Amino acid sequence: MIKFTLVVLPMFMSVGANLSDGILYRLGIDPDILLAGLIAFVVTGMIYHRHIALIVMVVLMSFAANVSQETALAIGYDPDYMLAGLVALVVMPFVCKQMDGYLF
Repeated sequence: MIKFTLVVLPMFMSVGANLSDGILYRLGIDPDILLAGLIAFVVTGMIYHRHIALIVMVVLMSFAANVSQETALAIGYDPDYMLAGLVALVVMPFVCKQMDGYLF
């Protein structure tokens, strides 16, 4: 149950951090506090596991997912795809561990 919580909590926090500020303010959540909590949670998890390639990929995809829509389209990608890739990248090690390493 703890592993499930450790996967679901950052996933919901990252989705919440990417919602518009108006929705978060209506729910009574300050987006800055949510983003700071997400960063602290993710950095702590990365330091604990020490997988440097995964750390670099998550950081780069987080930046790419949070770029404004206009900037991303000017570069040539959609931030929604980066967010989906980021979620897949974060969930993939847990799925592989549950499958006893059959994929990797």
